[in-house]
Amino acid sequence: MEQDAQDKQVDRLAAEILRYLRGHPHASDSVEGIAQWWIKRQRLEETLDQVQQALDRLVARSLVQSHTSAAGGTRYSLRADRGSDPEQSGAREQGGGGD
Repeated sequence: MEQDAQDKQVDRLAAEILRYLRGHPHASDSVEGIAQWWIKRQRLEETLDQVQQALDRLVARSLVQSHTSAAGGTRYSLRADRGSDPEQSGAREQGGGGD
C-alpha cells in the first residue's frame, strides 16, 4: 500500500515536471533546482489560484471584504459586522471552525 502511494506521488511529480517543461521548453536544471524552483513555483501558482477562489467565495457570501490599498493592491479582511463568532461567520457550514 505504501508503494502505491509513493508511485502516485512520483507520477504527480513527473506530470508537474512535464507541465513546467512544456510551458518553458528551453528550461534545464539540476534535481535540486527543479525541486526548489520548478515544483515550488507551480505549487505556489496553483495555491494562489485556489486562495483567490476561496477569497472570492467569502466576499460573495459577505463574510470578508476587499479594499484597494494605497499601493493599488487588493487587501482582504473580516467584515466588521461579522465579528469573530464561528456561527455568525459561516465557518460551521463550511466545515471549519475547529483548530
